[in-house]
Amino acid sequence: MPRVKGRRHPDKDTPQYNYDQDGLLIEIEYPYENGAELEVFEYDESGRIAARWRAVRGNEGHKLEYLRYRYDGELLVAKVSGERGSNELGTQDAYRFYYDEEQRLVKEKKFDPNFGFQQVSRSEYLYIGEGE
Repeated sequence: MPRVKGRRHPDKDTPQYNYDQDGLLIEIEYPYENGAELEVFEYDESGRIAARWRAVRGNEGHKLEYLRYRYDGELLVAKVSGERGSNELGTQDAYRFYYDEEQRLVKEKKFDPNFGFQQVSRSEYLYIGEGE
């Protein structure tokens, strides 16, 4: 797939965002003094993020973190990872998302793949307004 480069900022420490011809974000390059870290996005046929991974530029074969996205219909319900952020067998949910009857995000749980997928955080979201 041909890549269309995003805007390069004059400040060398500013991330560069790269998009494909359809305008989908495919890569963010975070420059560092001795190289760069990449965050790469893969999409499914519906244009939803299917996977996101990080690697050091020039060593893309060794992923620092790999997350596959799982949906229930249109709703993202989990980001899945293997132990220590790999894409190996035995994957588990690294993030879980919960929605109310109006399909609004109400809870998010994060699990650490580096420590046996122990829960490390939980966020809850409240909606105030219309009809309340």
